[in-house]
Amino acid sequence: METAMLMAENGARVIIVGRNQEGLDEAVTKVRSHAQMTMMERMQEGGNGDGFSGMAGSQSTMTSVETGGAPYTEMEDKIVGMEADVTNFEQVKSVADQVVQRFGRIDTWVNLAAVSEWALFEDTSPDEFHRIIEVNLLGQAYGAMASLPYLKQQTGGGALIFVSSIAGRAPIPYQSAYNASKHGVLGLVETLRQEVKYTESPVSVTAILPASVSTPMFEKARTKIGVEPEPIKPVYEVRMAARAIAYAAQHPVRELIVGDSGYMITFMRRLAPTLTSNYLGAAGFRQQRSQEFKSSQAPDNLYEHVSEETQVEGEYTPVKKVSPLTWFSTHPKARMALYGALLAGLGVLVGRRVVNIRRERLSWRYKLPRQAKRFTRQASKTAEKALSGMPSPSDIPVVSRMPMFHKKTPMERISDRLSKVGAGIIALIPFIPQKKSAARRITDRLPEVSMPWSPSKPSTLDRLTLSHQRQAAIYRFARQSSKVMEKMDKQRKDTLKKASRTMTEVGDRRK
Repeated sequence: METAMLMAENGARVIIVGRNQEGLDEAVTKVRSHAQMTMMERMQEGGNGDGFSGMAGSQSTMTSVETGGAPYTEMEDKIVGMEADVTNFEQVKSVADQVVQRFGRIDTWVNLAAVSEWALFEDTSPDEFHRIIEVNLLGQAYGAMASLPYLKQQTGGGALIFVSSIAGRAPIPYQSAYNASKHGVLGLVETLRQEVKYTESPVSVTAILPASVSTPMFEKARTKIGVEPEPIKPVYEVRMAARAIAYAAQHPVRELIVGDSGYMITFMRRLAPTLTSNYLGAAGFRQQRSQEFKSSQAPDNLYEHVSEETQVEGEYTPVKKVSPLTWFSTHPKARMALYGALLAGLGVLVGRRVVNIRRERLSWRYKLPRQAKRFTRQASKTAEKALSGMPSPSDIPVVSRMPMFHKKTPMERISDRLSKVGAGIIALIPFIPQKKSAARRITDRLPEVSMPWSPSKPSTLDRLTLSHQRQAAIYRFARQSSKVMEKMDKQRKDTLKKASRTMTEVGDRRK
């Protein structure tokens, strides 16, 4: 009934449909009284009600027609009650026909009829299971069948809203039939949305998924667990669900979750379905049992209307009145501003990281080790190339029983090459920065403090001089390495000349 009050106080014509005329008259009286008081307060403040198309009701299917504010004498025409049972398609179809005949169109049709029973599956009778499915699933299907032809034919289309539950995404114990019916509602919504989109009908199909909401359903439902059931905490205010329905009546959205806990359960079920199911099972058995005894023979609303069923709020406290995630879902501009701020913050972090990397690569602490490694590789390649060009001692002819050169074994040749490469690496050790200790790293991070007795900070000229000296040291090492390579090449050529000269002398002696 909170949805009917919210729609009526904003100037919408509201049709409330219920199965009991006495309870229906009581609900209509409450909604009219609330709408009149709200409009009087706004008029005293010098304001106006914002008329919008919407529809509301209590435990039934409801419709409304768009209109502006109206005098108090017209309140009876704006808020009307019609008796019908949502499990009877002919009665629901008659309500739709009467609304169109009286007001000319249907702007929004909300299906929110629901009953429940708290019991284990094995304790649920077939008739009780069938009754819950009939009201929760078939009742909403009948409402869509009755209203959809008018919504598709009229100019401007309309909104078709189904009130499901977060239990349709993540089931909880003690409510097997209720969970099955809400799963069925979500399947119906998805199918209907696809068909409406394919036929290009101007009708928005929306699913509302409330988490634990403080409604009288827990007090009026049938229970076979020995106590009165309670909602799983946290419990949210009923008006949050009413605001979500009113928002869906004016904005075509796929679905709206009411309550931050609903968003968290949906996210966790996608991330870790087994863990989430185990948690909800444990929480469902523990938190849904109150301390108040209630017999299975106590009056309930499963088959018949219960007195005081038109009350708005349940008796559960504390009740959360704010849900940031739901608020952002119904305020797209604020949501886009939040996304923009998050992207801007991410861009700042990435930009700072890129700048720091570039600064590190431009510093001598980054360049010097890499230049030293490059010079080491070049020196090693040059040494290997020089050694590969020298003839093997085994290729030199023997002119006597004593060999002219000692023939080295393969291990000796490998050892000689490794020693030469090692000598080049050892020459580069002074230029390779060593790993700093923890104390040295902490000292480097401390800010520099200038004391009267401490030396002054080096000037820009001194830093440039130090940088020039480092570059000069690197170039000097490169020149020394080049001279060593030239000397090794010269020694190789001299050895070849001596070997050639010796062979020539040996040949002359033989002659």
